[in-house]
Formats: sequence, C-alpha cells, structure tokens
Amino acid sequence: MYSKVDTNLNFVEREKEVLKFWKENNIAQKAIDQREGCDTFTFYDGPPTA
Repeated sequence: MYSKVDTNLNFVEREKEVLKFWKENNIAQKAIDQREGCDTFTFYDGPPTA
C-alpha cells in the first residue's frame, strides 16, 4: 500500500538545502510583497511531523 521510506535521509542536510534555496530566491520577502495591502496573515510554524 505504501512505498518504503528511505531510512538514510540526512535531515540536517535537507534543512540546510531548503534554507539555502529560500535565501537565494528571497522567498520570505516575496511572500511579504505578494500580500502587500492585504489583511494581516499570521503563519504559525510547527514540527514537521505529527
């Protein structure tokens, strides 16, 4: 029913890659700019897994 999950994932390295992508592409500022003039929006970040 489900595909087996690779247990050799390096989560620290994956997080670093995502952070690098966000910084290189200025993702946080783009998100702010897209909502300019809109109602206030609050984003609550939480754990990546339940």
